[in-house]
Amino acid sequence: MQAELLPVASLVLILETIIVILLLIGWLLGARRLEFPLHHRIVYPIILIHSITVGVWMIPRALGLLSYIMSDPVGNWYLILHDTLGIIAVVLGIIVGMTFIIRRDMPLRLLKRTRPLMIMILVLWIVTFLLGFIVYISGYGSFLSP
Repeated sequence: MQAELLPVASLVLILETIIVILLLIGWLLGARRLEFPLHHRIVYPIILIHSITVGVWMIPRALGLLSYIMSDPVGNWYLILHDTLGIIAVVLGIIVGMTFIIRRDMPLRLLKRTRPLMIMILVLWIVTFLLGFIVYISGYGSFLSP
């Protein structure tokens, strides 16, 4: 990976770290305590910001590296897994977010049914973040050392 992209990649990593921390706060202090207004105030902007980050930075980078990734799929398993899980997490997050924006009056019993899906999205997001950290270190780690 190229050294000139290090500042942008570092900024994206910082932004994604903040997003994961806010997601955890939204889950722990909002959803788990049934404080849905707090949860929604945290989650909706995160979905928007993350979707923009994915569309502007991550998808173009993944497409640009596609021939490199496919030249050694076994050696680049973490890139493939990061991209695949990331797309799934973003799409599911958008779908669930849009569902709750459209259907604000969702009954609690139906909400409880969607809880496992939301927890799965949170776990996917965290796993994807950790894989993204591995991608960052493997791609830019040599530029970071003195």
